[in-house]
Amino acid sequence: MPFLFTLPSVSAVVRSPIRVLFATAFICPLLGATVQEVLEGSVPGDVEVVEVGAPANRIMATVSGEPITSSDVNYSLWVLAQGGAADPELEATILRRMAEEILLAQEATRLGLDLSPSQVDDRWQSWFGFKPNYEESALTSGTTVARQRALAKRTVLAELYVYNRVGLMNMPGARIEVDLALKHMVDVTPQQLREYFLEFEDQLDQPASVSFSAYPTADLETAESVGAALRRNLAPAGIQPIRQQIPIDAVSDVFAYEPELASFVREGLDGSISAPTLVQSEGGPAFLVVQITGHTEALPAVFGDVQDVLRNRIQSNLLVQAKREILLKLSRQAVYYPANLFSEPIPALPEEG
Repeated sequence: MPFLFTLPSVSAVVRSPIRVLFATAFICPLLGATVQEVLEGSVPGDVEVVEVGAPANRIMATVSGEPITSSDVNYSLWVLAQGGAADPELEATILRRMAEEILLAQEATRLGLDLSPSQVDDRWQSWFGFKPNYEESALTSGTTVARQRALAKRTVLAELYVYNRVGLMNMPGARIEVDLALKHMVDVTPQQLREYFLEFEDQLDQPASVSFSAYPTADLETAESVGAALRRNLAPAGIQPIRQQIPIDAVSDVFAYEPELASFVREGLDGSISAPTLVQSEGGPAFLVVQITGHTEALPAVFGDVQDVLRNRIQSNLLVQAKREILLKLSRQAVYYPANLFSEPIPALPEEG
């Protein structure tokens, strides 16, 4: 559970459902949430880069002397809205969450919790499955590599502080005492597990699903060569497949703009290979070849099999409550601007559409 914050759903970040196939990882909104392709270089050419120190890069809030700049917030807005118009409430959400993160990270630092750049990257890797491209983030946001590294470190420190405070982690060298009341709050009891299972049993049933490998290519000729290799039971050279398993009922939503692919994935047999199909990916137009790799039958939920899933779900909710308690205490001792920064309820991330 790398986050105590509620991340946006894939559909809230990715405008076309087929782009779910390309949105393989996120950076949390506090740093400037983005799909991995953006961090690895797929940055639209029409992004306006604001020079550091320019009037547009103004201070929007401060927390104990640490600023939150418009560049930081605007970059997050740009990523979450995918370059489109953002709801004003989204800016308020980002600003508030950045402020909360500062409180947590500053307290972690005060109590001796520190991380080297490699430790920050390693933590990011373990949480997201990739390391951030600081150079690309700096270019897109109009800031510096140093600023992006500082934001990444702040995010990691804030999360680790909460885990240490509630007793789920114990970082060596830090003087973070476990709050026993908070520890009790986040402990999941067998009774909670059973009650949650009985309440949400229908939602925990395993639906019938289909597994497939998607091969994105830049041109039709390459896509045809991928299909030819797959039909000979060979791995296409130089093409990394995107492997997915989705419920059969969700196929139409994932391939909403590619009805031929939707029909193929929904109705095809194991081993079937699609014809190359033109799709819109995060990097622009691409040709996609899909191979169906298997099907899973619908199965009713079994308590013993889903206990870990249940525990994680319950504990995630409890951690949010514990974090609120921590932030309430820290905000009462902090100096910040504007005066209502922590007094207003934090708005939820808006849903797409």
